[in-house]
Amino acid sequence: MKPPSLRSALLAICCVAATEVAPAARAALLEPPVEPPVATPTATPVEPMREDPALAADLAILARFDVPFPETKSFREATAREVIDAAAKAAGHAVEIDGQIVGDSGGWELIQLSCDARTPRQALDAVARAISTSYRRMELEVVAGIPVFSEYSRATRLVALKRYDLQAILSRMAADRSEDTTDDERAVTITDLLTEGVDPEGWVDLGGNISRFRVIGRTLIVWTTPSRHHAIKRLLEELERALPSPTQVWRIRVAEIAAEANPEAIEAALGSAAGLDALLAANGASLVAAPKLVALRGKEASIAVGSDDEAVDVRISPTEARDASLVEVRRRTNAGNLAVTLRAVERVRGAGIVSAGNRSLLVEVLCEEEKAESAGQPAARP
Repeated sequence: MKPPSLRSALLAICCVAATEVAPAARAALLEPPVEPPVATPTATPVEPMREDPALAADLAILARFDVPFPETKSFREATAREVIDAAAKAAGHAVEIDGQIVGDSGGWELIQLSCDARTPRQALDAVARAISTSYRRMELEVVAGIPVFSEYSRATRLVALKRYDLQAILSRMAADRSEDTTDDERAVTITDLLTEGVDPEGWVDLGGNISRFRVIGRTLIVWTTPSRHHAIKRLLEELERALPSPTQVWRIRVAEIAAEANPEAIEAALGSAAGLDALLAANGASLVAAPKLVALRGKEASIAVGSDDEAVDVRISPTEARDASLVEVRRRTNAGNLAVTLRAVERVRGAGIVSAGNRSLLVEVLCEEEKAESAGQPAARP
């Protein structure tokens, strides 16, 4: 079952660029295509298949056209040639046109268009749409290391194989507690997004003749053109960013409030991290412990800081609510125990005070997705 909001967000971002191919690449386009084996997501593995070593360079070229202009470029009644030249200059790479499609008269260069483009690719997309009204459906591809506008139906001559590791995305999907699915079902969700978001008409499984895919374990194998590989890579990156991390980082501060602490300063410490910093700096409280936990999302975790005689125990328990957890913090001393339980939501600071006799404890909790800098930190005990 696919989450509609995630699908609509991703499909709005990741569409294949439209552009064309040049005279310098005619020979490559006219060569007979090397057809990949027909494959389906449930096909059994076949003999080893090699990736095209030139594909990485082609993808790097296409990525240049996604680097934003210093500011949005507004083209008003500009010619197709003027827009292409501006995009090529910004990307640092010449763009050519397949002469076999547009002919040698150069009439396409004089076609006028208006657009606002944030990136060179958006500018070239506008050119492709403008040219396609007078010629056939055009798109930007890379042929022999050259960005070229060519006709859509000629893309089969540029098909190359690439493997995509789905491990990280599948782990993030498993961490999303909104659905209880298997890895195979999650892989189907991913391939559905790809076939709907990247040139839907071109997939063999949907009646096209350009792109094919196969899923083997946690690896997605795709046969398609460089521009479509570029779009697939972007879509998978967007999907990974949109999904929750399988691990969370919990930062907790436990402070003992001094008897003479200013009540207003205590209120400020409850209200913000800066307020707690100020209370500690003014000696209105003393920091007892500041444990940091890296724990699996949706799983119980615990940690103890201190000794047998004096310690802080932290236990994190998931709730039925998708993004909420209960955090129990207990301060153990020879004078007795103090404990407080807070309901915590990711990326929202929580704080509370518990008092007994003349002792008061302030607890601050903040949960965030695990970032790269958290790698290698001690994990909480499950």
